[in-house]
Amino acid sequence: MSKNQKNGLRNVKVLTTAAMLGALSVVIGIFCKNFLNFGNGLFRVTFENFPIIMSGILFGPAVGTAVGIVSDMVSYFLSTQSFAISPIVTLGAAL
Repeated sequence: MSKNQKNGLRNVKVLTTAAMLGALSVVIGIFCKNFLNFGNGLFRVTFENFPIIMSGILFGPAVGTAVGIVSDMVSYFLSTQSFAISPIVTLGAAL
């Protein structure tokens, strides 16, 4: 494990890369919800978990979990859904 990976979110490079991967996950999620939706919302093709998985691979499980939770919360607040946030869905994004 390199010195950069030991510091986790205290390192500026790790923090900015994790933030960019989280933002990329939100943008991909919004794009897929709007344009890759089939059957009146019954089927959806999505790739929003790839940046979350990449953050976990690059920086470890703690940073990957943080990126998953933050990207899920941000995408929820940016969506037009009227129901409450589900902790089970957030847990799935974190895992």
